[in-house]
Amino acid sequence: MMEFIPVTLQRKETFAIARSSSAIAEVVFLAVHSGRRVGHGCAAPTEVTRENVHSVMNTLQSFARSLPGIEFEKPYQLQERMDKLAANQPSARAALEMALFDLAAQAAGVPLFAYLGGRRDRMPTDMTIGIMDKDAAVDRARREVIQALRAPLWVLGTLGATMPFVGLFGTVVGILGSFRQIGMTGQSGFAVVAPAISEALITTAGGIAVAVEAVVLFNYFQARVGKESFDLTLKADELVETVEEKADELQSSLEKPTPRAAPEPASAAGA
Repeated sequence: MMEFIPVTLQRKETFAIARSSSAIAEVVFLAVHSGRRVGHGCAAPTEVTRENVHSVMNTLQSFARSLPGIEFEKPYQLQERMDKLAANQPSARAALEMALFDLAAQAAGVPLFAYLGGRRDRMPTDMTIGIMDKDAAVDRARREVIQALRAPLWVLGTLGATMPFVGLFGTVVGILGSFRQIGMTGQSGFAVVAPAISEALITTAGGIAVAVEAVVLFNYFQARVGKESFDLTLKADELVETVEEKADELQSSLEKPTPRAAPEPASAAGA
């Protein structure tokens, strides 16, 4: 059984390409049921592939009528049938392939990325920027790069802020242990409380040491990111100025027809 539903997602900002611009993203979510397993896929129709939500829905309905009861061991074994049903609907085919591979991975008992041969469950992706004013595009790209540089620093900031409290917690635990020893022995004095307090001080010293190192590294990398941000801004401005100065030259070189290679002369007979 197949289930699919169209969903309209609001973009954070308008995305523009050469043909048009859009403030929303229309997608179709797909679920393919096989016994107790459910495979999921998603179709993202676009004008580039001459698709829309309605064409994707019609194609998925054709899949729903044609595929039930068909046995297969590997998802690619249905490739020929999908090509016949949706030759011009690549996003609908992609959604079904996602769902079928999801089912195959579940049947194999492995994560989908491992079933497809991957070694990691995630990977960095490229940043896509729509058509916009050059200054806005450069600023957007610069902010994305700087944000990526600053992203890992939260670990150091968290360690610097929390480790002193971990050391303090060790001190409290050590003092509680000292009182426990006094209560159990009925005696007081340095020999009774010293062991527990010494362990507490070790924990306190360790927490403070880690916190100091984390704060030093955090400040160091923050300064490095600030320097890289400044250098990136200068280089981006230089790049924009260079492109503006060479705009006419670049445009003429792009419009200049590419010369065709002259045909090679035929070799003489008997040579």
